[in-house]
Amino acid sequence: MNKIINEPWIKQRSMKDTINFLIFFHAYIIRNYLQPFYRGITYFHNAN
Repeated sequence: MNKIINEPWIKQRSMKDTINFLIFFHAYIIRNYLQPFYRGITYFHNAN
């Protein structure tokens, strides 16, 4: 993981790959730290 951060990996990848990585990382943060809050939002949307 440190190797990925230290290298200029954003320049080596296309914009699509970078966006996919950011989306994956965002989902990873939500799943580990904001899961109760995210689950509440999901329940709210499903209720409507």
